[in-house]
Amino acid sequence: MRTRTSGRSISIPTTDTAWTDLHTSIRGFVSRRVRQPADVDDIVQQVFLRVHQALPTLRDADKLHAWIYQTTRRTIVDHYRSPAQRREVPAGMAADVIPAEQTDHPTAEEHEESALQELARCLHPLIGGLAVADREALRLIEFEGVTQVEAARRLFGARRSCVVNRIAAAGG
Repeated sequence: MRTRTSGRSISIPTTDTAWTDLHTSIRGFVSRRVRQPADVDDIVQQVFLRVHQALPTLRDADKLHAWIYQTTRRTIVDHYRSPAQRREVPAGMAADVIPAEQTDHPTAEEHEESALQELARCLHPLIGGLAVADREALRLIEFEGVTQVEAARRLFGARRSCVVNRIAAAGG
């Protein structure tokens, strides 16, 4: 849109032109700070959404430009703080990723079993220091999965409360 004032022509941008220019400027700003082009587009879209939603709260229209860039900076920070950015992603093409069952790497179950074995090795000396009756009650209930009632019957020919007291004394 062109307007004539005092003999000269001034170009006044239309709303569409202003938004397009702003989009180009914001996209350049974001792309200098974010590596992935898809992320750049997502962030720019998020910036415009936030600007659109918060525009009624803008107090000083003269500071619109600075306010939009501040919103852009905050959106970039939010992007890097998001859990998706902290997640580890395998390098390479999806076709290059080998399924877990075809590798020598342990599965989640194998990893958990290994962790339990390591924990058992750490606990073994501590359990060895307990009284024999306490040690046996703890072993049966915690490691072999025997019920307290069954452990009481096996160990003491006694009631469940006897074993509960032994387990409590053993620290279990």
